[in-house]
Amino acid sequence: MRTQLQKIASNSIGRRFTASLTLIVVIPMLAVFLIVGFFFGQQLFRKACQENLEVFKQTSFGLTAFVDDLEFVSTSILSDNAVQTLAKQYKNSDTGALAQSKYAVTPTIQSIMKSRPSIAAISIFDDSGICVQFGDLVASENQANLDAVKQRKGRCLWTAAERYDAPLLQRQENPYYVSLLRAVNDMHGMERLAIERISTPESSICELYSGFADNGSLICIINEAHEIVSSTDKSMLGAVLDELAISSNVGAADGYFTVNEWVYSYYRIPSVGWTVLKRDAKSTLWSGFRNVIFLLIVCMTLTVIFGVVFKRQQDQRIKGRVRLLEIRKCCRNGNDPGNRRDGNRFRTQICVPGREL
Repeated sequence: MRTQLQKIASNSIGRRFTASLTLIVVIPMLAVFLIVGFFFGQQLFRKACQENLEVFKQTSFGLTAFVDDLEFVSTSILSDNAVQTLAKQYKNSDTGALAQSKYAVTPTIQSIMKSRPSIAAISIFDDSGICVQFGDLVASENQANLDAVKQRKGRCLWTAAERYDAPLLQRQENPYYVSLLRAVNDMHGMERLAIERISTPESSICELYSGFADNGSLICIINEAHEIVSSTDKSMLGAVLDELAISSNVGAADGYFTVNEWVYSYYRIPSVGWTVLKRDAKSTLWSGFRNVIFLLIVCMTLTVIFGVVFKRQQDQRIKGRVRLLEIRKCCRNGNDPGNRRDGNRFRTQICVPGREL
């Protein structure tokens, strides 16, 4: 009976100790690990997104230089005396004078195209037709673009990627081109004489940023109407980006935001109204957080192991103390707690006057 009571007392104390250890040590430590891991992981994720944005923004140098160069070429063409003369004489001159004007324009245009292989075609036209054209891109003009150019009064208009199926282009895998359109105004009277078009393959623009599309990420350029100007995913060309979440989140000059499992980084090129957008999977940016999770799991495991080992050690100590208390109680009552045959000797050893248990 005494042995059963001893076990009950020992188990009761052990359970209380286990509960106290769990509530006071293990659970608070696990909670601290979880809270610290969560906030630290969020900080790492934001830092990874910001670093990804800064690296992505390095593509702006090549794109801005490309845009500035073509706009410089456009200015050089429309201000050339031979071009001005051709635009003025196209409607009113006879065939011989017109041929002479076209011949005078040729050296300037050919020199530009030779020095810039990314230019596929240059043409000058008005409402009645093409005045002169260089390159293989022969196509009818989009009337909506022409109306927009006329309203811009000499400012550049960059089109979205447009597909051209001219016979000379049928062998190309990517028959999409981006064009710069601009009114050719009279340098003296500012009257609109014609319109110039400088066309470049979409692939020439894509080459400027495609090297930053790693780990399955997507990069594209959209204009103010959300039309695709260029993209690493060629199936998007000729389409309109209709993701409302992206449109509502792209606001500042640059930044990033998340939509579902994607992280979008972006920056703007205000001079042409372009937004350069990059889409990455969240999992590619959580590498730092995975390290935090691993460290958190290790800490939690060590905490549990510590609790188990500490509990076992304390259980042994508690059982020993309970046993001693039972022996002391028996000695005080004059009962033999041990073997009856050895009781007198055992009681003599335990209950020596003046000896501390």
